[in-house]
Amino acid sequence: MKNLFLALLCLWSCRLLAQSNVVAGYVVTNEGDTLRGQIDNRDWRISPTEITFQSQVGQTRNYVPADLREFYIQPTRERFLGRVLAIDAVPFGLDELLQIDSPTQVAAHQQQRTEPVFLRVLTEGPTRLLFYQGKTDKPHFFLEKEGQIQELINQRFLLSGTAALFSNAFYKDQLISYLADCPQLRNRIANLDYNQVQLANLLTAYNRCKGFVEVPQLEKGRWAVDLLAGVEFSQLNFSGDGGPGYLRNAPLSSSTAPVGGLAVAFYPARSREQFSYRLETTFRTYETQGVGEEYIYQYDIRFKLSYLRLNALMRYTYHKGKIRPFAGIGVANGLTVSRTNQKILRSTTLQNEGEALPSPRSWELGLMAEAGLSMNRFQAIYRREWSNGFSSLSALRNYVTVNSVLLGYRLLKNRAPAPFSD
Repeated sequence: MKNLFLALLCLWSCRLLAQSNVVAGYVVTNEGDTLRGQIDNRDWRISPTEITFQSQVGQTRNYVPADLREFYIQPTRERFLGRVLAIDAVPFGLDELLQIDSPTQVAAHQQQRTEPVFLRVLTEGPTRLLFYQGKTDKPHFFLEKEGQIQELINQRFLLSGTAALFSNAFYKDQLISYLADCPQLRNRIANLDYNQVQLANLLTAYNRCKGFVEVPQLEKGRWAVDLLAGVEFSQLNFSGDGGPGYLRNAPLSSSTAPVGGLAVAFYPARSREQFSYRLETTFRTYETQGVGEEYIYQYDIRFKLSYLRLNALMRYTYHKGKIRPFAGIGVANGLTVSRTNQKILRSTTLQNEGEALPSPRSWELGLMAEAGLSMNRFQAIYRREWSNGFSSLSALRNYVTVNSVLLGYRLLKNRAPAPFSD
């Protein structure tokens, strides 16, 4: 059954590769025409160099920044401006910093490059904060005021003859100048870091000072809660050169049992919900029995264990189409809440009943891998898990292999943060 499941998953994955993640939106051409249709939304961490747009009559065209004034993604309410700008090109990586003899040489080491870019609008209002991120570049923030766009400069240099860094936080001087008509913000600028949250909040406060109230378009993650239910197929094995001999050679039966629980998924900002981190709590039971031999005696062996589980996984979902394949890896932790650990001697003359495994541990640790398909609120999941079992004897290793087939149902999911309106 698991081979059939993986084969179907592979077929679905191949089929979905040709599909696009198109959403409603519009583009504004350089001539000022607004064209409504659908845009292939990549939820870009790296600023796009071109976009694919499909008009309402079905015509598809790719646009680069020089072709458009702006484009707008309706579901996430994100606006991008097409501009040709001079961008700060001073190296920022630690392994490529420019060397200067003193801070007075910063002006002589300025570098710029001019290129067409799509700028994402982070705050709307009389003064706008814009953002650009290249593939191998540092983040760039821009201020647009009265139709003029100016980059906020943040640089660092290596002082010659030392390992010391010099930070050129010129953006603070720029902001003090640009926002001088709201002097109450001056002290706030002095302690401002060069990041999206602090800059967006400052620009929102400035626009509010000028009588414009708007919520900044900040990047926030999303979360969801899933209900899980299914069935597990478990196999318990012992191996080693010590411990009770009747366990080393006992063929134990496999176990089939239901499993259920809850999962909380967190999707990082701008991941298009492709990447997620999951914490799951489940309750599971497995039971196995067999006959083991030691010397001339035979023992009936029975284990029945119930666990409260806490799993932590990372999952990647192919974010296209209605049916979306996913795969993940993680670690599993299990706390024993009840245990039957029994051996009974098969004899008509002797009575010997007790623990089959002496001093079993209560905490198990394992690794797991998963693959599955999701559609709307539903998920179909196949998992395989390998755990270190419950034997505390160094000479008698114990491991458990678990195959699971699960169904998931999304109970809750928070909405995207409410950005500025169209």
